[in-house]
Amino acid sequence: MHIDYRAWLHGAVTGDERCEIEGLGRQPTALQRTYLQARYPTCAVTGCPNTVQLEIDHTVEWAETHHTTVTELCRLCGQHHDLKTFHGYTLRTDPDGTTSMRPPEHPPAGRRADRQAKARRQRQEHRDAS
Repeated sequence: MHIDYRAWLHGAVTGDERCEIEGLGRQPTALQRTYLQARYPTCAVTGCPNTVQLEIDHTVEWAETHHTTVTELCRLCGQHHDLKTFHGYTLRTDPDGTTSMRPPEHPPAGRRADRQAKARRQRQEHRDAS
């Protein structure tokens, strides 16, 4: 299959999501990362102004789909990523395009989630120091 990368890059700049690229693994490809950086210069959650250390996140869990597509990825700040990953929050995109976090119906146990979040922050600090 031939992909017209010029059309895709145009989509990245203009926000046109007609051009879909699917990665074969869990991690986004370099091209997907470029698109996401242009699509989400700030955290994907509407109203969040964070622009640094944004993490690429699967909006539909990879374990459920086993594919990585740009329409199922976004960039989240550390706080929103932790809420989604460790505290059971979900992302909701409304018809008007706004994205918000929805709290879980049954929050996970606090101590375990706190330990997981701490371990994640320590891994990130270690990566930043390298």
